[in-house]
Amino acid sequence: MKYQLRSYSSILEIDPAAWHSLTQNAPFQDYQWHRFCEEIYHQTPHFYVTFEESDGTLVACASLWVYGEQVSLPIASKTIQWAAQKMIRHSPVVACEIPLAQFSSIHLAAGVDPANILPPLTEFTEELARQNRASFVYFNDTVFPTGQNPQVDRLWFPNYVPYEFPPEYYLPIEWPDFSNYLASRSPSTQKDYRRHLNRTKDVQLSVGEISQPIAPILELIQNVNEKHGNPETFWAEAAIKHQHLVNGTWITATLHGRLVGCGLLVGNEGNHRLLLLGMDYEVWGIYFRMMYTAIETAINQGTKRLFAGTGSAQFKSNLGFQPIPSKIYYRPQNPLFRWFVKWIERRDLVN
Repeated sequence: MKYQLRSYSSILEIDPAAWHSLTQNAPFQDYQWHRFCEEIYHQTPHFYVTFEESDGTLVACASLWVYGEQVSLPIASKTIQWAAQKMIRHSPVVACEIPLAQFSSIHLAAGVDPANILPPLTEFTEELARQNRASFVYFNDTVFPTGQNPQVDRLWFPNYVPYEFPPEYYLPIEWPDFSNYLASRSPSTQKDYRRHLNRTKDVQLSVGEISQPIAPILELIQNVNEKHGNPETFWAEAAIKHQHLVNGTWITATLHGRLVGCGLLVGNEGNHRLLLLGMDYEVWGIYFRMMYTAIETAINQGTKRLFAGTGSAQFKSNLGFQPIPSKIYYRPQNPLFRWFVKWIERRDLVN
């Protein structure tokens, strides 16, 4: 069956009820999350692609984003990572995904055959890549294990190369309060919690509105970026400004009045994510305290799931976080970038 493909430049051009009928309760796929992403990526070209029946009924949707310098590539060498970022600045990446959440953005109505959706969607995406002289195209195939449309399990991307990223971690929340949550952890984890609190007893954690100047916040966020080889979080100020769209809650850590840690808890519909994590690495234990506070805040707000990104696998596992396998399908768009990918693979520079 052939459907009518349409593209829109804003989520506001699409009927909210029709969009929700496809995305349902999938994490970070709702209308407000996309509004938030549009505001903080306001200079990033983006398109919402829908497929409709003759009567206008939506049967599939996806979102596409043309990233200039916002992509963190899985390259072990910081020097090569820097060179790759320079290349992408002049030749962007076209991605089919949910920004900031890094989930698949493709949704199909029940009974819709992906064979009627993927070829025209791929063709549209690659034409967008040609128009923007893109270096790569990728389709994010990371799917939340429950709540996501089961049809996406049948997706495929011919002529694209699969790549698995380190898993995302999330905490399914089923406790009425933090005390019950802590009691559910192993004795060794409870002991670690008490030890972390004791060693950081002079660090004060607060939850609520942002009250610090923006400069030290950005400095702490950049500390984390530099430690992990990530590009600069250019959207930090915009995220703070528009956090109300996704029920933002600011978490800060101070030591003798000096800001030493920060993070923004955002989300809705029972799903929250910790963004803009910033730390002073000269102060021990800030990460532990920030994570404990994020969990306690999420429980107090009635959150069903807390997403906490990649890394720190053992610590997160001890806290009850579960992994979500992360995978993309990518394809270089010109001979130079095909050579570049093969070059870094031969030298085992890919994480």
